Order: sequence, then C-alpha cells, then structure tokens
Amino acid sequence: MKKTIFIAGFMGTGKTTVGKEVARYLGRRFIDTDFLICQESNCENVEDFFSRFGKSIFRKKEFEIISRLADSGNVISLGGGSDQNPEIKNILISQHLVRLVAPMSEIEKRIKNGSGRPLWEKREELYQKREGEQSLGLKINTGNKQIGEVVSLVLRTLNAGIEIINKQHNIILGWGSSNHSIDEDNSVGVIENDVSGYLFAFPKGCNEILNFSGGEGSKTYKSIHGLLDFFNQAGLSRDGSVVVMGGGAISDTVGFAASIHLRGVPVHLIPTTLLSMVDASIGGKFAVNFGNAKNLVGNFQMPKSIRIDSSFLPTLKHEEYLSGLAEMIKMSCLDEELFSAVYKDIKSLKNQNLIKLDSYIKKVVNLKCEYVDADPYDIDNQRIFLNFGHTVGHAIELSSSEKIRHGEAVGLGMVAMSKWSEMEGLSETGTAGIIQDMLERAGLPTNIEHFNIDKASFFEALQKDKKWTSQGLNVVYPKAIGDFEISNLTNPPAEKWLDLIS
Repeated sequence: MKKTIFIAGFMGTGKTTVGKEVARYLGRRFIDTDFLICQESNCENVEDFFSRFGKSIFRKKEFEIISRLADSGNVISLGGGSDQNPEIKNILISQHLVRLVAPMSEIEKRIKNGSGRPLWEKREELYQKREGEQSLGLKINTGNKQIGEVVSLVLRTLNAGIEIINKQHNIILGWGSSNHSIDEDNSVGVIENDVSGYLFAFPKGCNEILNFSGGEGSKTYKSIHGLLDFFNQAGLSRDGSVVVMGGGAISDTVGFAASIHLRGVPVHLIPTTLLSMVDASIGGKFAVNFGNAKNLVGNFQMPKSIRIDSSFLPTLKHEEYLSGLAEMIKMSCLDEELFSAVYKDIKSLKNQNLIKLDSYIKKVVNLKCEYVDADPYDIDNQRIFLNFGHTVGHAIELSSSEKIRHGEAVGLGMVAMSKWSEMEGLSETGTAGIIQDMLERAGLPTNIEHFNIDKASFFEALQKDKKWTSQGLNVVYPKAIGDFEISNLTNPPAEKWLDLIS
C-alpha cells in the first residue's frame, strides 16, 4: 500500500477518471503525468506540447516525472505510450501497476473525432503495438462497466491485507476477503442481482448459485418459499451451507430461509453495502416483513462466517453509502470515545476514505458484537440499545410516499428520540444537538420535509413495532452520548416525535 499506484492503458480507457476516484477512496493525491508535463512546460495540452517541442522531448520529460513520482505513494495516471519506454518499464515493475483496457470500438465511442489527441490518426497501429500480451500491468477491462465497478476492481488488486477482526463470530475484514474459502463440501450460493457481475469475488466450491433480487421488496414469504424450493432442488443437506452475497435485505431473507431449511443449515455472509457490513450481517437476526411491519417474522442463527470487503463500496450510489454511514453513527452514539473519534473524522468518512472507514468498521462491528454477546436472543434488555432510532425510523420508512433509505430513516429516528428525551428532561442538555450536527455533517437528512409522511400510516406502523410488550412500547433514548436508557411507554407520544423532525 506504500508503493505508488500507477494506472496505465491506451487513450480513452478511463485512466484519469478512474485514477481520481481511486485516489479519493484511498485518501491519496492524484497526479496525471500528461497534465503535469504540460503544466510544467506552460502548454495547454499534449497536442500543444508536441507542436512546440516534439515527441522526443515529451518522452524525456515524461521519464523525469515518473522517476520523481515513484515511491511517492500517490495515484498516478500515465500517458498512453509511457510504459513503452524500457527505462520507464524498469521503474513501473517495482511499483503497483494496473492496466485499464477496452475494445477499440468502445474507445472510439468515448473519444469522438480524437478530441485533440495528437496520435489519434494512428490509433489502430498504436493499439496493436501497445496492447499485446507483453503489455505491463494487472489488466482490468473497463468495457461496459460503471466507474465505481472499475475502481472496485482496482482496489481489489492492492492486496491490502486480510485479518480476522472477531474470532468468536469469525468476522474477516479486508479487500478480497469475499474470496476466502469455506469449509463445507456441500454448499449453495445466493448472489444479489445488483452484484451478479462479481461472481469472480464469490468463494469457490458452491454446487449451485442462485441470482436473487434484493431490496425490501424481497423480504416476503413468497421469497422464502422460492429459496426453500431452490435449496431442496440443489440437494442442500444438513452438513452443507448457504453462502450469501449482497445487501442487508438479501442476507435477512436468505438467512431466515436457511435457518428453517432442515431446521437450520449454516450461513456465510458476504455483505456488499456499508449498511449490511456494519449492521444487517452482524448478530444473527434474520427476518422478513409481515403485515406492513418490518422484520416481524424471523429467527436467530449466528452466521458461520462474515467476510467484510469494503472494496465493494465504490459500486454503491453515494446515497446508499451514506445510509450505511448513518448506522455507523448510531453505533458510535453508544460509546463516547468512539463518537468523538467519528465526529472528528466525519468529513473523511462522508468522502469515502476507505482506509479510515475500515478502521471504524472494525470498531463498530466489535462494539455491536459486545451487545450481541451480552444478549444473543434479545431478551435481557441489552441488545435493545442497538435499536436507538429504529422505532421512529421504521415507522417513517413504512409511511413515506417518497423513497427513503433505511439509514436515513434511522437517523431521523435518532434526532426525534434525542430531542424528545432532552425536552422531557431525561437527557443531558446538548445531546440532541450534537447527534443532529453529526448527521448533518455526514450529509444525512435531519427533518422529514421532503419525505411526505402520512401520519395515519406512521401511527399504524408504530402500533406494529416489534418492541411492544404487554405493558407498553419499549423505546431507547440517550441520557448522554455513551449512556442510554430504556423507557416503557403505555401511550407513546407519536405525534410529538413526528413534530420534532418536521
């Protein structure tokens, strides 16, 4: 990870665009050698440099700059033909080199009429010469791929290190950990449609693999029936296992189906969203929705292993990423020291610095495991603290006519509960303000004005919350950051909670 990351490839393969994103996710500086050469020579672009100084001077300047940038730890986008120079090749061999490739037909679509490329007229000849089997670098085909997918593939080449972060729960963290082998000879796989192109990242050895539609819409009895039918047809036996790759909804649904197939077969989880990495995959709660209530029918079964691989995260829309960040913020509220650290680094986390993010994923996951271990079956009023923000949040999810993500709704629930508890004199003054400030710094909503909440549906959803007891509704609120309490409310002030975030 300390070596310079050089990104090579033919013109139009996306070196600059991808390089900027890789640098952002790594928190490193990005440099385009062509741009730097022109900047240092007061030229507008490469075409201008060629016309004023010639190709040989350009290549000499290129060698000087690449020599200077080696071992700098930056992310460097190389010019189209720079790696043809034998002296430059010797430098690149000692660094981390990735080569982006694409079919000429797609390159021509991307670069219409050459777009000022001085060697565009010779593209066919150059392509044949440069893109042969002897070309340097770990090859990544950018054809028909989104930028995030290519960035994800680049990150997976870095071999950043894989570690077991929780032995008791067999949780593995690291880029490429999704490929970590499994023990069972008889296993089947379920992969979410959204990441079906990442079959190469799936552990080897599954007898059959099912593509499955994820999202909240998949958390139904109909889905469970289909999964059980798949398990039976695949011959899944008690000594086998189910390997699941995708977001939180798919792990909930497939995990529940696995927990009732033959009275339970082991599950290995490969979460691909931040929300599932820090929340849904941890703790062995598998459930589906029922009667317009979230997670009302389910089971407890601890996963046999969890592989957390944040190199998947560039494939997410930024809003989906922030939804997961909201759950990280919720977890940090349970620990004063962790909250202070996250608050300090929230800008880097919002901007998806994966190096910092991985360090916080490790802390958040282990903190959640402590609550799970203290109350595995959610009966001793310990695990309930993990539900901070969820009572109001789930009701918001079920009553909004606009698309709202789970983490966004939980964040709104956190604001509502902390404002209410402070107003009731149950919380330390300023607690609600700092929680709201953290969410706003993360780019998350703190009021419901854009989500069009139907009040009747909101009240109905609260009445179906799974935290109701025969005495009333158990709600979690902060006395202060890192210090939470439970209150049982016979008549929950639902309208007040909604008003506080309106």
